Order: sequence, then structure tokens, then C-alpha cells
Amino acid sequence: QALFSQNLFTQVFNTRAPLLIGCGVYSLAALFCPLAPMVEWLIALRFVMGFSGAAGLVVSRAVVRDLYDESRSANVYSFM
Repeated sequence: QALFSQNLFTQVFNTRAPLLIGCGVYSLAALFCPLAPMVEWLIALRFVMGFSGAAGLVVSRAVVRDLYDESRSANVYSFM
């Protein structure tokens, strides 16, 4: 679900904005994890970290899809 929603976000906007937003949200969640007062907060923050961390995977695949044709993209995906 995270990959699908972020893929839609990447298609609507440029690839740079979702990557920077994903990295920023991931960093903020990582900073707040040690400050979580209850385990429920920690679980929620870890969920946010996973959701926002998927932005790098989605954006990298979108860039490869945009830059290369089918045969070359398979070769590039094998390196990722």
C-alpha cells in the first residue's frame, strides 16, 4: 500500500519532492522514536518510518522507468 500511494505521488509531482519529503519524514520519525513515552507511540513512529522510507525505493524505480527502455531497465534493476 505504501509503495502504491507513493508511486501515485511520484507521478503527480517531480521525483525530487517525494524523495526529499520521504527523507525528511523518516528523519523526524527517527528523532522522535527515542522520545516515545509509550510503546504504542514507538510502534506508530516505526510505521511512519517504514512508510516514508519506501519513498527511496519508489523514486529510484520511477527514475529508472523514465530513463531507460525495457531491456536496459532490466539490467539497471539487477544492480539495485
